[in-house]
Order: sequence, then C-alpha cells, then structure tokens
Amino acid sequence: MVIVGGDKAVSEEVASQLPSPSRIWGSNRYSTAVKVAEALMDIQEVDTVVITDGIDPDVHAVMIATKYKAPVIYVAGDKLPEITKKFLEENKDKLKRVVTVGVSDKAAEEIESIVK
Repeated sequence: MVIVGGDKAVSEEVASQLPSPSRIWGSNRYSTAVKVAEALMDIQEVDTVVITDGIDPDVHAVMIATKYKAPVIYVAGDKLPEITKKFLEENKDKLKRVVTVGVSDKAAEEIESIVK
C-alpha cells in the first residue's frame, strides 16, 4: 500500500490504520507529483507524461493519464515549477509523449522548449 502525500494530506492516524503503508510525498503538490512519477518510472517503462495545472487541474488529465499509463505532473498557472522543469529535462529522452491538458499557453511553450 502506498500513501501519496505527506501527513497533512493523509494523517499519521489514518496511515497507522493501514497495513504496512509506504509514503511518497514532497514539500508541495508539485514535488509530490514528480516523486510519484519517478517512483512509477522505477517500476515500469514510462514513455508519456501528462501535465496539467496544479492550481486548477483539468479533470481530463486523469483520463488521459490512465489511457497511457502515465503519471500526472503539474505547472503552477503560467509558471513551470523548478521541480517539474528538472523532471522534464532529466527525462526528455525517455518520453515519447508529453500531453498538456488545461495549461496556459505560456506554460505550454516553456514545456515545448524543454522537450523538443
């Protein structure tokens, strides 16, 4: 069993009721999403990533991610968080598809400049 998020997202009281949980979390939602993506890449081949806005996520992002068995990572409005940027830079050669859903034109342009 894996808990996604720190103790503010899922309390230790709840976690203690689960059978042998491990926890994936970061300092914020952007970091947590990247850590989940990295953990997924450790156990299976990942050639697609879906990117949506972490402030106002597009509900379609999850459906697309499910189709491609892809992780979802986030932008922050018009900004590409450093952790997201670093993930894309480090994995661009492994990724065949980077799907943006509900991200601003400015963020989409920055993403494209990294992964092209």
